[in-house]
Amino acid sequence: MDKMNNFHGFFPGGYIREEANQNPMVKKIISEVDRLIAETNFDFNKYQGLVKAVRKQSDLLSETFQLNSLEKRLTFMKANEHLLNEGEKAREEINRMLSPYFEKLSSAGYDEKELRH
Repeated sequence: MDKMNNFHGFFPGGYIREEANQNPMVKKIISEVDRLIAETNFDFNKYQGLVKAVRKQSDLLSETFQLNSLEKRLTFMKANEHLLNEGEKAREEINRMLSPYFEKLSSAGYDEKELRH
């Protein structure tokens, strides 16, 4: 998700989809993403699982920084190291899954800045 910034938001369940009725370019990109997903048998269940792992990692990191001492933070992170690592691996896998779609749209003439939203 990092390399492509917010490109994941164009995929089903993504927050950018809420803008489709207000922004013609967003609507066009979403339509193209949906077409490509249908053509390539995108593994949506796998994607959703990966997104959940990234969200869990984000929640844990947020919780970590709410702790009031470094010692508590380190202990909490050590106790949740497995989940934090899973989140990082999920983030990398999402990048691998979405990168071909980003590249196809970019090659088709879509502005990469628009794709990164």
